[in-house]
Amino acid sequence: MEQQQKAPSRTVKRKPHEPNKCKVIVLNDDYTTFEFVVRMLVEIFFMETSDAESATETIDREGSAVVGTYPRDIAESKAAAGIAMARAEHFPLRITTEDA
Repeated sequence: MEQQQKAPSRTVKRKPHEPNKCKVIVLNDDYTTFEFVVRMLVEIFFMETSDAESATETIDREGSAVVGTYPRDIAESKAAAGIAMARAEHFPLRITTEDA
């Protein structure tokens, strides 16, 4: 009786791919206070106070600033959390994300 030989199984190793990176951008407005933006950056983006103040000055002076680059899901979560925090205090702050 003849036995059939099975071809050796081949496993394909895939390199783990880097998740798509996304920039989080805070936009300036005429109503949201400087102090609130600093606090939001410290609490949600875990910035040091001095870095948050510097970023807020850039937002005020230039109209917007990138406050971090994260994998897409984290960027969108942080943006949503910042917007929710702003709305809870009745500020119209806008935070967007875009591909890095």
